[in-house]
Amino acid sequence: MKKIRCFVAGAKDQERQREILTSVLGNMQTKWNVMFETKSFADFNGTLSSDGQQKDYNKYIMSKADIVVFVFDHNVGEKTIEEFVVAYKGLLSRNHPDILVFCNSAVKNDLNIQAMSLMLNQLKQYYIEYSTDKDLKHLFSEEIDKYIKRKKDKTFTEWLICDFMRSNRYVKTKNSLILVLGLLLFVSIGYNISKSISQKSSTIGELQKQTSEISVYDGCRIISSKTIKTTNNIVRIEMISENVYRYLSWNISRGVNGKKEPSLVILDGEYKNGYFRFKKGTYLYMVPDSGNNQLLIMEGEKVLGCEEVVDFNYKGIIEQAQIVLMK
Repeated sequence: MKKIRCFVAGAKDQERQREILTSVLGNMQTKWNVMFETKSFADFNGTLSSDGQQKDYNKYIMSKADIVVFVFDHNVGEKTIEEFVVAYKGLLSRNHPDILVFCNSAVKNDLNIQAMSLMLNQLKQYYIEYSTDKDLKHLFSEEIDKYIKRKKDKTFTEWLICDFMRSNRYVKTKNSLILVLGLLLFVSIGYNISKSISQKSSTIGELQKQTSEISVYDGCRIISSKTIKTTNNIVRIEMISENVYRYLSWNISRGVNGKKEPSLVILDGEYKNGYFRFKKGTYLYMVPDSGNNQLLIMEGEKVLGCEEVVDFNYKGIIEQAQIVLMK
């Protein structure tokens, strides 16, 4: 059963009007299967001082009440005005409590009443005039009936936005929820950082495994290499990173005392259609991966030179041949 907290405000001598409202709320409990927690000044008599009682009223209005009902039957007291201001400020800043004002038409010209009416209109709350007690009972029954129906028809999303998020009735719950969410966020961030570090370490480990080969040219780690021997050159293709290659060649027909540094280095090559392709200026060096293809040197569509591959898996010494001079 849903509980609706209601504070009935008004002059202390309006006992008959409070009894009318309480009676209506009792009938509504049976009709709508809800429970009303109805409070008035009489429920706070345990406080010793008058100021203390008023403080308790105001606290209940601000922090607990779902709806505050004001009845002005003959006069507008200062304490009732204070209660109205508290409720109005709560509605303005925290979206609760809802406010219902019933005013006897005999006092509708009171300046305080007129000011309250204008304030309620701004927040789309209800100011209703009545003439007799019977009229008050009928009008209050209609309005509270509509109020409960709106409450029951409210979707969860509407409740979450209007009641839970904007009001301060659930301050402790919201603070606890924020604390829990904060801890979960902290744990999640820590887990993601840990996972990222672990993945990075794993990636580095995999990369180190992949790049376990050492370049004969500069000693750097490379992913893989392939060395071929043509009629005139030893050509080594080194894979620096994914689909990025380096061309190294040693001219064996013009060897100079076992020179180990390559005579030609070309960077940023690629593999395409069975050839490792390297550009140097306007020239394109095309090194075959396998088969009976030749190493080609091209300029545009024109073949400038070619060499037969005599060994596609050369394992010998990688240096320029030493020329022995005849005495």
